[in-house]
Amino acid sequence: MAEISGVAVGVRKKEPHVKALAQALYNREAVARALPQLSSRERRALDLLNIYGGSATSQRLKQALEREGLIQEHPQAKARYGYRPAEGDPYHRDSPYFEDVVARLTCLGLIVSQGNSDPYATVIGFAPGIRLVIPPWVMPHLPEVTFEFKEDTALPERDIDVEASARTFQRDLYLYWSYIRDHETRLTQQGYVYKRDLKKLNETLLAPGDLGKGMGERENLRQHFIRLLLQEMSLLKVRRARSTVSAVQVSDFWSDAPPVRVQRSFQAWRDAVFWNELRHLPGITVQSWYTADLSLIVTARKKVLDHLSTLPVGEWVALERLVNRLRVIDYEFLFSREVPDQRRYYGYGYYSPDYDTPYSAYRNTLGWQFSPITDEAQGWEKVEVQFIHNIVTGPLHWLGLVDLGYAGQTDKDGAALQPVTYRVTDIGAWLLGLGDAPDIPAAEGRVVVQPNFRIFALDPISDHVLATLDQFAERVSAERAIEYNLTRESVYAAQQRGWTARRVAEYLDKISDTPLPQNVVRTLEEWEVLHRRIVIHRRTALAQTATPEVMARLLAEETSAAVLGRRLTPTLALIKSGKDVMPRLVQHLQKQGLPPARTAHPGDARRPSLTLAGDGRLVFAHKVPSIFLFTTLGRFTELGDDGIWRLTPGSVGRAQAGGLGVDDILKELTDLHRGALPAWVVKAVKAWGKYYGDARLEMLTLIQFRDAAALRELLDDPELSPYLQPFIADRGLARVDAAHLDEVRRLLAERGVAIADGLGTR
Repeated sequence: MAEISGVAVGVRKKEPHVKALAQALYNREAVARALPQLSSRERRALDLLNIYGGSATSQRLKQALEREGLIQEHPQAKARYGYRPAEGDPYHRDSPYFEDVVARLTCLGLIVSQGNSDPYATVIGFAPGIRLVIPPWVMPHLPEVTFEFKEDTALPERDIDVEASARTFQRDLYLYWSYIRDHETRLTQQGYVYKRDLKKLNETLLAPGDLGKGMGERENLRQHFIRLLLQEMSLLKVRRARSTVSAVQVSDFWSDAPPVRVQRSFQAWRDAVFWNELRHLPGITVQSWYTADLSLIVTARKKVLDHLSTLPVGEWVALERLVNRLRVIDYEFLFSREVPDQRRYYGYGYYSPDYDTPYSAYRNTLGWQFSPITDEAQGWEKVEVQFIHNIVTGPLHWLGLVDLGYAGQTDKDGAALQPVTYRVTDIGAWLLGLGDAPDIPAAEGRVVVQPNFRIFALDPISDHVLATLDQFAERVSAERAIEYNLTRESVYAAQQRGWTARRVAEYLDKISDTPLPQNVVRTLEEWEVLHRRIVIHRRTALAQTATPEVMARLLAEETSAAVLGRRLTPTLALIKSGKDVMPRLVQHLQKQGLPPARTAHPGDARRPSLTLAGDGRLVFAHKVPSIFLFTTLGRFTELGDDGIWRLTPGSVGRAQAGGLGVDDILKELTDLHRGALPAWVVKAVKAWGKYYGDARLEMLTLIQFRDAAALRELLDDPELSPYLQPFIADRGLARVDAAHLDEVRRLLAERGVAIADGLGTR
């Protein structure tokens, strides 16, 4: 170093050389003296290291110089037992070998090495270390270097331009959300929408995806992105227990101004990990070996956006220009080339061909294995480059922030178009901090209501208007002119959400350019009258009295009348809703000597509360049985014209026809009866329900022989066997048809068998 730097020491000892070099190098004069001695190749290496911020791995700098064709592989770089850096020659000026370039820059005091790349080295040499650094005392004295894109690859020609549309994407967000709102959508075990649901979803979008044979949500990245984005913004939620996805109804998102919605969508993607561009690398299989901290993805994504922000907007830019900028300036924007501390000693992966690359699960902080990558240069092109492409051609384009230019054509062999250029849109420039917010008019478009009950929403129509129209009308199409039908069913569904006919008419009149047709107004009013004929009140409290006189008395009293609502029957009235209404009513009834029996749940009525009279009448313990009780009793008893409930043969028969068995009826009665269920009830229900079924009676004639052996021999007799049927063979018993009894007597007599009356005891 002293000789190359022109420092004279006079002795061959280490300590004097160190002192002399420390004074002679790493200062303004030394830098000024060294720079003119550099060849163009050596100067480029120093400039690149300067662009990197003064520090880079040797591997990164070497690859950059190789890409520019400035260096070549050293003939001694490979040792017998694996890779060992060749020793650099500081005297070889303008050498094509990386090791010589590093040695020259080191000897001139412009760079230093950190970390020994040769594990077998025992002395200090000029081999490049793991990392190369420009000393902090040198950096201020180097000329400023800025990155310049090499224009030797001119702006590629485009065959097809695909313009982005933030409006289309936001409309598809709404259409996707509204479909989920109206349809239960299930997810597979892998977490994807089932193909049958995806097909229907796809048909509702302005920009549908390609659902070819066998293609699902996993292959349709835009649809998958839309769903995950809606989930990230809490507009959809997934119920893991049921594997379903449903819409969140309460949100101010749809009423936000268009630029605000685009901004919220962009920021949700930019700052979150729900979408992972590393999961979509063509030809690369990714395996997760460890629990990954995906914040790395967000950091890398933001770095790509930062570099994109330094390039022109509003004009076409080569996609490769953005890639080259990151490759040269921010080579490690995704993966650091340092070995993670927790995996530094995982020696069992040493012999894997990718072990020394960040694409090995042992060498990146994600703990992901990228296959089949075997070297770092190949990995950067297949992982980092594709990561950048996925950002530009995926979310940035889908969100409407960049237009894309494609080259090539799809031929019979399936060669696909390739993205080669991009152009930042006005709204993209605003979100990247490169322009003002676009002036998007807040007009809600036009809504036309026709006398035939067809409604047309014409662009530019806000999604907030569509969300409101969806409340009471049926959407027919989702093209630029969105068509709705106003039907009795759609208005009825709106009434369940709190819409009245007057509210629907007032809203349509407000957003329409022309007065609402009178026949539409009249029909809405008529539909409301029809809908009001039957009103279902959910979770409603009722008060029931034993007699109409008691109910009339309660309604006449000021205290009870204040909490009671409309009288439904002579003995039944609604109870008004309110937090303290029920305690007030109970307290008042107790003061009046009318302590109420309360049931808040159907299960509360399943307790002993009745007895059965001998004629089948049900005698209730309370004068006013629980309404819930009759839900059970109505299945197997009947209400007579005299207002009395009875257990009858007919009611048991109807219960069986409805699928209720005798055992089920007896269990219900046992649970509800006060005390033991009378024996006659069990007997009657079993009889009415044909519990034992029917029977058949037949007179038998039995003949008993000496023993089983005699019976077997006679059964083998061709004349007797047709008439004898074994009954209890081991006792010698056989059955004889009465019609053949005389013939059997004759045949047995011929064989010396005398027949006596009565069976023996053997």
